[in-house]
Amino acid sequence: MQNDPTSDGLLADLRGTNEPTDAPPISALLVEDGEIDAVIVRSSLESSDALYDLQHATTLNDAVGQLSANSAIRVVILDLNLPDSEGLATFEALSEKFPTVPFVILTSQDDMATAAEAVAHGAQDFVPKSQLNPELLTRSLQYAIERQARREAEHQNQRIQAELEAARNIQQMMLPQAPPEIAGLDVAAICTPAEICGGDFFDYFASHDVSQLTWDFVLGDVSSHGFGPALITVGARRALRMSSKLNHDPGEVLTLANREISEDTAGNHFITLFYAKIDPHQRTFTYSSAGQPVWIVTASGETVELQCDGLPLGIMDDMEYETVETRKLNPGDIIVMPTDGIYEAMPSGGKLFGVEAMLRTVAEHRHASADEIRSAVIQRVVSYCNPDAPQDDLTLVILKVR
Repeated sequence: MQNDPTSDGLLADLRGTNEPTDAPPISALLVEDGEIDAVIVRSSLESSDALYDLQHATTLNDAVGQLSANSAIRVVILDLNLPDSEGLATFEALSEKFPTVPFVILTSQDDMATAAEAVAHGAQDFVPKSQLNPELLTRSLQYAIERQARREAEHQNQRIQAELEAARNIQQMMLPQAPPEIAGLDVAAICTPAEICGGDFFDYFASHDVSQLTWDFVLGDVSSHGFGPALITVGARRALRMSSKLNHDPGEVLTLANREISEDTAGNHFITLFYAKIDPHQRTFTYSSAGQPVWIVTASGETVELQCDGLPLGIMDDMEYETVETRKLNPGDIIVMPTDGIYEAMPSGGKLFGVEAMLRTVAEHRHASADEIRSAVIQRVVSYCNPDAPQDDLTLVILKVR
């Protein structure tokens, strides 16, 4: 009966005797001064299915030199007792200099406890010399490499998380920490990123317009969210504040700031933004918008959508923005300044929360304080999305005329 090539191949797979793959050999360093033990290790690796490129050092000093010269070494097989070092100090000397290299300890019956201590101090595994065989050794080496890779990935993730958390704290500190005290105006705001960092921001600051103290209010939303847009918010905030010192007209402020912001976005992001200048003594406000919608809810509960159809910032560096209009503020008027994370919030497979629901919530609480109105809207959005979390940054500024 002739052999079936397919059957032969299947049997080879089951036996694990396939032809060697094209994977490059694993570079390993054996640190062992015993000649017989070194021969056994080399023979075990040569008998294994995996390919190893084994280097050999007989002293601690030699091992340091080889590891320093060859960054391709992926694992070290280490005898703790060498001519120039003994016991745990051998491992500690190498692991301190080469913390990203995994170590497998070769141990005799007399130093099993020391080998276990080395594992407790960071070695990946230990193999008794009396039990040395190809299967045990290669399994320990592969385990050591994989475990070290996971450990490095975890450390890298921790470093990234720490850096992102620091960035979040910096971004949050750049937002106004408390509402301003303005005669006749009650102010509340919130900015909650969907991720560690966000692309939304708000700002308010006092300025002088023709010898009259006014207050500038800003609400911005960078396209997308996360760390990249968060960086853009920092530059946008600074550009707006600097531009406001050069010109008091809201449209001109946006025109000047847009030139700076366009350099940062490079066509990859844009910012919808609302910029208002409020005169608390005259109870008027003048504004310009770069595509960021804003509404007014009156004392009677009626809603008015402001004209906010300008092109977002960062798209065209030569775009010129106009001041839309000056409006009179009446007692009880509430200026509602949300980013789209509020009214576009939705649960999985559900519908948008919607502008109507947002404004209805404001109208229902119009007799409350600005802070209470803000809290009511946010609470209703979060409840609407439950059990899911809102997928976009939630930012809302409420200005209520006393």
